Amino acid sequence: MIITGTLKSINPVVEKISAKFSKVVFILTDNTNPQSPQHLPIELQNSKIGIISQFQAGDIVRVSLDMRGREWKSRDGSVKYILSLVATQIEKADNGIF
Repeated sequence: MIITGTLKSINPVVEKISAKFSKVVFILTDNTNPQSPQHLPIELQNSKIGIISQFQAGDIVRVSLDMRGREWKSRDGSVKYILSLVATQIEKADNGIF
């Protein structure tokens, strides 16, 4: 899936969520429908975290991403489902891939 939008903000890197997993979340604003802009939290994981340093808030970017879902069981036994949008590539809308 590919989406183009404005980079709204970049959150701090969350290091070592587990022994092998770190991530950074950025917010992309999709203005496809100006009456109802969508603010999408998108993750970069592990070795791809550094990609975001090439960008800043306000940049118009094109993001290639995967949707990932998982099942999670809480301590009280209830089952919850989590959906993540994970970026695989980011490029400025008018430049090459980073």
